[in-house]
Amino acid sequence: IEDRVYSFPLFNDTFCDQLVSELANYEATDYLPKDRPNSMNNYGVILNSIGLEPFISDLFDNYLTKIAEWIYPSDEPKNDKEMEDEDLDFTFHGTLDHHHTFMVQYKMDADLFLDMHIDDSEVTFNINLLDKFDGAELAICGLTGEMKRRNHLLSYQHQKGRCLIHAGRQRHGARAITNGERQNLIVWCRSSWYRVTNPHGSGKCACCKFRDKLKNQNDPDPICLSKTHDQDYDKWVDKFSNESVYGNKNTFTIENEFDDTARESKPDDILIEDNNLDEGKQNDDNPLL
Repeated sequence: IEDRVYSFPLFNDTFCDQLVSELANYEATDYLPKDRPNSMNNYGVILNSIGLEPFISDLFDNYLTKIAEWIYPSDEPKNDKEMEDEDLDFTFHGTLDHHHTFMVQYKMDADLFLDMHIDDSEVTFNINLLDKFDGAELAICGLTGEMKRRNHLLSYQHQKGRCLIHAGRQRHGARAITNGERQNLIVWCRSSWYRVTNPHGSGKCACCKFRDKLKNQNDPDPICLSKTHDQDYDKWVDKFSNESVYGNKNTFTIENEFDDTARESKPDDILIEDNNLDEGKQNDDNPLL
């Protein structure tokens, strides 16, 4: 559906309903632990922690890794000119070996939206299980390392049983849900080899490898701004709010759509994309990935 972003049918309706029901039963208990997916999602649960890891691992080993390695080959760029606009080198090829899998839930009395971010994964599979909702499109922007990392590529409308696949370093965010409930299964595919050989902060990871490019990155599209991660967020909000083409400033960023309920998050499982990188600084709060 877009460069390096794909969608395909994965689960049938019956399986989606069964998984949603199983997770609802688990949530209804008072005595079982409920590990939340990450610091940016307040609802949902980690599937690896509730006895479903063998099922997900079978799916991961036999299907998801094969699809990821086919979609994201480890092709070396031919020259610097080719790298000027996009980084096509996915060096984790053939080494995906573990996963972090969880359910996320969006509804009017729970999480409404998710600010722009990149994932703590090499490849992310995002499968919708419950699609009785309005709004909640997934806004997808560029890759970390691209000059267009804050430029809007597409807004994706989830469909039940259908899987969206994108690179972990693809900037994305969930726009506000306006009615109903959306539940999605998220599988973060990871490579131990890549994380050992290209640790965050080493200059070899995706966040650091093309740091110099960030100084000359394209002007952002409003929907791709991150209140959590972008130090220049307020600067661009002020700029766009004064440009009539974007209208009211409370309508054009994910965080500002529901400004009264917007919350600051502490991204620990989510890769930090802070614009400290623009100044060549290391964010000490960033986890070692």
